[in-house]
Amino acid sequence: MRSKLEDFIQKIYPRATNKKTNEIMYGKPENMSHLDALSEIVSSRDTRFAGNDFIKMVRLRLEDRNITPAVFMQFARWLYKQFSDKTCHKMSAFAPPLPSYDNETAIEEMLKVVEIDKDVPAVVCIQIVLQPLELP
Repeated sequence: MRSKLEDFIQKIYPRATNKKTNEIMYGKPENMSHLDALSEIVSSRDTRFAGNDFIKMVRLRLEDRNITPAVFMQFARWLYKQFSDKTCHKMSAFAPPLPSYDNETAIEEMLKVVEIDKDVPAVVCIQIVLQPLELP
């Protein structure tokens, strides 16, 4: 039998299943559009994405670090689950700046405050996200 707390949590943070990947997603469906857009960026073959120079750079970084789009999206969903609460967004205004992408120790220290999904190479994915794009 479910407790009132479990019902309350399910109401605030509903779980849904991604019909394409059968993965459980957390968050309200309207908020998942960000992850859908990110998924298109890292995996779509549409010329709007595949022909974009900046998206090519991101995809090349994924390839160079041996991170598949599916693994990167698993990371993104984990990250969204950890930080999607509005309070986190408010608190981020007072947080220290993000570490440099090549400072693995600082990234690992930053991740100590959350429960890391062992199936996700979080440090490498964060490095890919933090590394500045080379502007032409």
